[in-house]
Amino acid sequence: MMYEGLFLNGKLNGNGILKDTNGDKHVGCFKDGEKHGLGMYFGHDGIKWEINYDMGKKNGPATILFPDNSKMEFAWKDDRVESDIIYKNKE
Repeated sequence: MMYEGLFLNGKLNGNGILKDTNGDKHVGCFKDGEKHGLGMYFGHDGIKWEINYDMGKKNGPATILFPDNSKMEFAWKDDRVESDIIYKNKE
């Protein structure tokens, strides 16, 4: 993995980009070395995720955007899906 962004006391802090060796990347905020707040995950397969994090755990609303412009919406609670999953065809 490679990180471009700010550090504080040797930990990822502030806005940054975390890139995986397979081409996936997370763009968002980090706090004390953890993903924190709203982030965008860009998969090498063209799928994009809008995810909210709370100190590294997925929490709150999320949207998955597919290359054909369809999407799925749901909510996370402590890294687990806690709501119904709504699928919407491209508009």
